[in-house]
Amino acid sequence: MPDNTFPAPACSPEPFDTTPIDNTMRSKKEAGYVSTRQRFTRQTYIFGPISYPVLLAAEAAAIKSHDDAVGGWKIFPWTHTELGTTHQVRYGENGRPKFKRVGTGGLRSCSFTLEEA
Repeated sequence: MPDNTFPAPACSPEPFDTTPIDNTMRSKKEAGYVSTRQRFTRQTYIFGPISYPVLLAAEAAAIKSHDDAVGGWKIFPWTHTELGTTHQVRYGENGRPKFKRVGTGGLRSCSFTLEEA
């Protein structure tokens, strides 16, 4: 099985949000009250949008190749750039990498969202 680790560009991404995923199940009862319980015990997070404002062509190609390999369904290890912690993630819903041209010379910007598995 190939290594699906996210490629690490030389530059750091712009600051991004780390948002907890709501793990509460809610059920409205006939009497009008709401019953709640945990869906799962481990707290998971959404990271992003993660944005790299300037990538070299080779770095953008590495991210594109990674996206082609894992799509939105495979789980892969990713290291949080600010905390240095490794998380098992997948690309979030509507969060796969999007690329834009930046200036000349093949430079690109890239943004995406990751969801902890």
